[in-house]
Amino acid sequence: MNKTLKMLYREDRLARVGILASHTLPTRLFSFYEETWKEYENDGTGEPYSFWLPTYSSGYYDSLEAAEADARIMFPWFAAAVSN
Repeated sequence: MNKTLKMLYREDRLARVGILASHTLPTRLFSFYEETWKEYENDGTGEPYSFWLPTYSSGYYDSLEAAEADARIMFPWFAAAVSN
């Protein structure tokens, strides 16, 4: 099972990056993912709807610091992100 250790939001809060720790493997590994907020006017019922859309998932890292470092490279806004 994975556990989100940290969630950081882009300044406009329309994108976020989560840092994960994996607890299912013998060695604890870390990864990160990005999601973007999507809003749609109509899903066929006439009602608007919205959700977090997964847009990126990294590979595994040996340390939390390594995962965060690559997230900062991948997403320039990450350094100025707002913590949840």
